[in-house]
Amino acid sequence: MKIVHTSDWHIGQTLYQFSRDEEHKYFFNQLKDILLEEKPDALVVSGDIFHSATPTVISQRLYYHALVELSRLYDDLQIIVVAGNHDSPSRLEAPQELWAAFNVTVVGNLDFYRNDEEKALPYDASKIQIPIKRNGEIVGWVLAVPFINAGNYPSLKENDSYSNRVFSFYNNLKNNLKCNSQYNENHSIVATGH
Repeated sequence: MKIVHTSDWHIGQTLYQFSRDEEHKYFFNQLKDILLEEKPDALVVSGDIFHSATPTVISQRLYYHALVELSRLYDDLQIIVVAGNHDSPSRLEAPQELWAAFNVTVVGNLDFYRNDEEKALPYDASKIQIPIKRNGEIVGWVLAVPFINAGNYPSLKENDSYSNRVFSFYNNLKNNLKCNSQYNENHSIVATGH
């Protein structure tokens, strides 16, 4: 599986009150050239798409235009976008049904189950386990994990360290994927984080 990874676009950011829109447009043109040269199976964007949770209309148009243009470069390109701490998870996820038509998957947040439900994991892993395909065949997986507040990583036991909780989270997510009937041990796995 071949991926191109990017993050922290911060669309809408100003520098000393000057718009950085032209810099962002230049970046998207460079990214387009890289994708055409490298022909990855997936473009993974791991967070901070926008600089603000409430981006301007101009910033949103730049984002939509860039993703549509990138998605049209070639048929097999999958684009996976996850929310960062600067993003509004619900704002990013809202048009996901439309994005599906462009082979773009957007994950804004984890959907946690209610505490009284008996599940192997306390969240919906299927939403963030994205199969990457080449010529219709799965070649790998992206575990599209958006930004998670430190307190939202599932606890292992009382007073467990943050690093142990993060390690356990990703390990459990990987092990859950390996139970998926579509997974085989020849598949690559890439996990995001922000």
